[in-house]
Amino acid sequence: MSKRVKPTTSDLATAPCLARRELGLRFGVGAILASAALIPGKRVVAADGNAAIQGGLYARIRASTIIILVDGQQRGSGTLIDASGFAITAAHVIQRKGRRIEVVSASAERIGAEVIAVDLGRDLALLRLPTREGGYPFLPLAPDSSNPGADAFYLGTPVPMQKPILLRAMVSGESITFTHFQDIGYIPVLTLAASMPRGSSGGAFVDGNGALLGVLVGGIMQSGVPAGFVYASPSEGIRNLLTSRENAKTPLLGMILSELWRQHPNYYRLFPPEIEGLFISSVTQNSPSARAAVKEWDLVIEAEGRKVTTVDAFFSILRRKNPNDHFSIGILEPGVTTKRNVTVTLGLMEPSWR
Repeated sequence: MSKRVKPTTSDLATAPCLARRELGLRFGVGAILASAALIPGKRVVAADGNAAIQGGLYARIRASTIIILVDGQQRGSGTLIDASGFAITAAHVIQRKGRRIEVVSASAERIGAEVIAVDLGRDLALLRLPTREGGYPFLPLAPDSSNPGADAFYLGTPVPMQKPILLRAMVSGESITFTHFQDIGYIPVLTLAASMPRGSSGGAFVDGNGALLGVLVGGIMQSGVPAGFVYASPSEGIRNLLTSRENAKTPLLGMILSELWRQHPNYYRLFPPEIEGLFISSVTQNSPSARAAVKEWDLVIEAEGRKVTTVDAFFSILRRKNPNDHFSIGILEPGVTTKRNVTVTLGLMEPSWR
């Protein structure tokens, strides 16, 4: 086998590869562009007058919104999605199994809650509040989250705030794949045009009818400043988790990928001209990929015998697999023109929650 060739430090110093997230992706983000005026009990209208939520609808949305306390401290927001007391938030708000979970309702009632199930492949946690007479107010799930150009509204309580805030966003694109959870996995997300402060993860994005479009799970930061786009875990995954009420079984690969054409030319020149594939910028230690001898700076050109040129296409194939399944990938090493076939035994992303 040919010797592995890497660009020198000086080659890469001025243009780090995007796969290492030149634009830092961050969690704990919240609150959309301040383009909405909040008038309790009256009509709520965006500053440009193009979108509005009537006061009665706002009251229903707010009544369904909760603050999430983890071990007694505010960590994020959540939303009631069923009259019997089921609520949804971002899994990274909870962080791990065994923590003490409480919620604070819109009426300032503070009650204990239980984590029923998580889906780390979508960054979702399903909570259950105690049964109460008359049930709970809740938001219905939107039938379709992906409608580029549509208005969306965020309602949640950012950690620095004392009360819920309603702010406006816009659905800016179809579902894409976003890396999360300390680089161990990827989730499908809905992109929204919004600039959010930290501390609002788990809050709800709703449409103009008050139906839940998704849960805020992350956003893009550039030099520590919000870049104007955030990510929501779409309603489809919320619906599935509410229906199953069981921990998901998300296949774990353990590598960070990015399209080769997004890399600095010094990386691109390591491979044959006109080649397409997914550049591996990181392999998690002791992960399924590491155990299969996959290495940083390898190039993935096939998955399950199919050519792959985008991260979305790659993970659409991976998501059809289950933990412990064999997953075959075709790899080119830097400076090598012959493809190497690798079989990865997939892991489980949710083992600590079982």
